[in-house]
Amino acid sequence: MKTTVVKSCERHLTQCLEPYLPMSCRKQHRENATLVLQGLLNALQPETCEPIAREHAVQRNPIRFFVGPGNWDDE
Repeated sequence: MKTTVVKSCERHLTQCLEPYLPMSCRKQHRENATLVLQGLLNALQPETCEPIAREHAVQRNPIRFFVGPGNWDDE
């Protein structure tokens, strides 16, 4: 997929994410959701937590927790 196509989807995907952000009680989780989405849309290789965290100058563990083993309420 061309970079221009992915970039054009970024705004739409961010808008799709917005209604779900208030469902998280923690500000950090809302921020991490946005960072992960942006990281997956960038040309980072590999698309894992460490490059995403590095790209945004944040610690890796909160991103990794958000993506992976976090305990989430399914409700």
